[in-house]
Amino acid sequence: MRKLKIGTRVYCLYKGNSVLEERVGYIGQTGFIIENLQDAKDYGNLEWSYNCYNKSWFTNSEKAKQKLKEIYKNLYGREGKILDCGTWFTIK
Repeated sequence: MRKLKIGTRVYCLYKGNSVLEERVGYIGQTGFIIENLQDAKDYGNLEWSYNCYNKSWFTNSEKAKQKLKEIYKNLYGREGKILDCGTWFTIK
């Protein structure tokens, strides 16, 4: 994992079916807090642990999309299609 700085673009997995593009707002010892606190309130996750890198948050959108595909396939036993909606994407 590359060292995060305030403003670094990250891709955060929410509820196992959507990824939002966020920016790092605050950096701590064990994790970071996203810049957009409204997203944190709406989706229920404010702080992201460094231990969850490439599991629930990513610095590469393609890796985040691949994780969504894996989750979908494990749940439904078939491939899903990524829907790109600008600053977020989901799978159907």
